[in-house]
Amino acid sequence: MSVTYDGVEGGSSTQRSGCPACGAAAPPNGQFCGGCGHRLESAGHDQQVAMPSSALIPQVEARASRSSRKWLATAASLVALGAATWGVLDDLHLRSGLESKRRALTATQHFLSDTQAKLTDTTAQLGETKQKLASTQSNLASKTKALAASQAALQGAQRSLTDANGRIDVQSGQIVTLKTCLGGVSTALHDLAYDDYSGVISALDAVQVSCQAANKIVG
Repeated sequence: MSVTYDGVEGGSSTQRSGCPACGAAAPPNGQFCGGCGHRLESAGHDQQVAMPSSALIPQVEARASRSSRKWLATAASLVALGAATWGVLDDLHLRSGLESKRRALTATQHFLSDTQAKLTDTTAQLGETKQKLASTQSNLASKTKALAASQAALQGAQRSLTDANGRIDVQSGQIVTLKTCLGGVSTALHDLAYDDYSGVISALDAVQVSCQAANKIVG
């Protein structure tokens, strides 16, 4: 003996046998027999679920279509997120590169400013050095002229000294001549005092040339 009841899904029917002990009709979802109290097997063991009918195919296809659209939307979202992330990363990398170049440009500008300042100072120092050099050259020219004048004066003094030395030599010779003449004359006078006339003549003859030269010097 068996009973028939409507299935849960798809409009199909399932059958369940009666109590295996007394044969009484068993409720579809009962766990014990109402006649003898025998424990019944689980209803799931006796159920035979029918295959889905043709009416369920559109539902399955709709669910599959919705699932596919969800997966496509998710994939599109992931792609868009990846593209956005890649764009952000590329933008960050570009900004990092620009920032690095900006810092390098700033450092180069500072270096150029420092170099320009140093160049300006060097140019000013060069101008001062040129002025000092011009002043030094002017002083050197003046000193060169003064040295030339001193050399000319020294040469004149040397010539004067040479002339003076020459005159001194001449005068020295003249003095010697005069002394020789005077010496002979003195000897002759001495001899004359003793009436030594021969001695007087001899003394005068010995200094005759010197006395003639002395006469020219004095005359």
